[in-house]
Amino acid sequence: MGKRNNITQTAIFTRNGKPTGDEVSSKKGSYGESSCCCSKLLRPVVHCPTVRYHTKIRPGKGFSLAEVKSSGINGRFATIIGIAVDARRRNKLVESLQTNSQRP
Repeated sequence: MGKRNNITQTAIFTRNGKPTGDEVSSKKGSYGESSCCCSKLLRPVVHCPTVRYHTKIRPGKGFSLAEVKSSGINGRFATIIGIAVDARRRNKLVESLQTNSQRP
């Protein structure tokens, strides 16, 4: 224990076997990134909520089941081929249903 008014030492030790950072990057580089996994999911076009932002259009979380069915694709098959599906989403406007059903 130290004497008088000094800084208390913190016991920080480097653990053995902890990656320093360069091992992780070399591991990622060694594995070839497949084209199906690294490509982004297809997302719907949605309107932002509230009066201030309702004119802005942004990418949504996922297509509704009605939009996926209207495009002729099964909901589970859509997730396999890289289409984001959100089962909780509801369509309030017919126009948004039509525009998003044409996307996939």
